[in-house]
Amino acid sequence: MMKSVSSTVLFTFAALLCFAMPSKGLAQVMDPAFFSAPTAPAPVENSYYIKKSKPKKTKKRTPAQETKENEEEKTETVKAPTPTASPTPAPATAAENQGGFTHKVRDLFLGGDPESLDKYRQELAAEDIRKNIFDFTVATQYFYNSSQSNYFYRNYINSSPGALVGLDLWMTPFLAIDVDYRFSLLNSIKDSPTQDIFTTVTQDWLNFGLKFRRFFNSTASSSSLDINLKYVDHQFTVPTGSNYRLKTRTRGPDLSFDLSIASSRSYFWNFGFNIAPYLTHDETPGTSDFRTGQSNQAMGFGAYLGGEYRMTRQTRTFFKFSTELYRSQFSGTSNGADPVTGTTISNASVNDVFYFFDIGFKFGR
Repeated sequence: MMKSVSSTVLFTFAALLCFAMPSKGLAQVMDPAFFSAPTAPAPVENSYYIKKSKPKKTKKRTPAQETKENEEEKTETVKAPTPTASPTPAPATAAENQGGFTHKVRDLFLGGDPESLDKYRQELAAEDIRKNIFDFTVATQYFYNSSQSNYFYRNYINSSPGALVGLDLWMTPFLAIDVDYRFSLLNSIKDSPTQDIFTTVTQDWLNFGLKFRRFFNSTASSSSLDINLKYVDHQFTVPTGSNYRLKTRTRGPDLSFDLSIASSRSYFWNFGFNIAPYLTHDETPGTSDFRTGQSNQAMGFGAYLGGEYRMTRQTRTFFKFSTELYRSQFSGTSNGADPVTGTTISNASVNDVFYFFDIGFKFGR
């Protein structure tokens, strides 16, 4: 009885469910999983539960703000510059070219413009000789002279002491006016082919010109190179009463190079050579009118070796060994017979060789 009642109740409850949910059907109701695990409720489509986004509020802009923003946009937009053609340089005028050439010549001779030279002198060391405005030289000498010729009147040997004085006037540290004067003392030569008769003679040398000086660095002990362009004048003077000797004079341009190499801060070795390719050689007879030839061509060259000790910039001592040769080649025939051979000489030659030893001082300021 109880079983039938319970069965009736369950059936009735299932029928009601079928009517309540007709879309599911009886099969779903009768499925045991339907009772074992309840399903999650389906989402309810209802606009009331959907979260709506709020519209973005925009602030109203005043006309002044709009104008300001427009100006900022215009400022940010920068126009690219329009390329323009580069100007063509104007050709240099004749005056500018002349000025540039003049400056180059000035720098070549003087070593630079006056302002640069003053600054250069100020930056030198206190004991640098480039600070000197002048250098005065005084020295004693001894020289030996051998005049070699196949004509007796020009063939002799003599030697004597002498002296040397000189002055270098520095217009800049690199350019100077150079004057040297050398002369003999108590000099005499034989004045007879057969007897020991001697006559007094005087020899002197006057050299003047320009001295260009360049240094290898800016230190006080720097080595240097001097280039000298000079006019040289050598005179051999005999008394007017001499019967067998001629007064001669040799003169002309001379180019020399002097190299000073430092071996320590105070001592320097000096080397140099000179050449005089075109010299004028003249003869002046005494009581007898005789000459070696009708005309001549003369030249000269020489070399030297010496040393210099610099005690201070103002005081230096030096020594010097030097030699010089003047060669004269005559053309034509001599107008007087040789007193030894008794014949005239044609195309005679004369080699006048000098050897000097100097020792002295240089004073600078």
